Amino acid sequence: MKNPIVGKEETVEVFRVAKLSLNRPSIVEMAAEDAVSGKMFETSRGTMDVAVTIKTGPYAGCQAYLDGAHVRARTEYAE
Repeated sequence: MKNPIVGKEETVEVFRVAKLSLNRPSIVEMAAEDAVSGKMFETSRGTMDVAVTIKTGPYAGCQAYLDGAHVRARTEYAE
């Protein structure tokens, strides 16, 4: 299946940094469900760069994105 749904209990690493900023990025590990409820995928109207990597489960190492209420794995880029 292309871009499968990631389990809510899987751990993801969220990398967030403000664009055009010298501040250090925020890198946090949390459950996928917590990342969705905490709005960690949001880019604050384009002022933040956000990258999410799946750390556990069958899609570990894949990048993730938010599709509605579901976190999906970008498996087409997986090694």
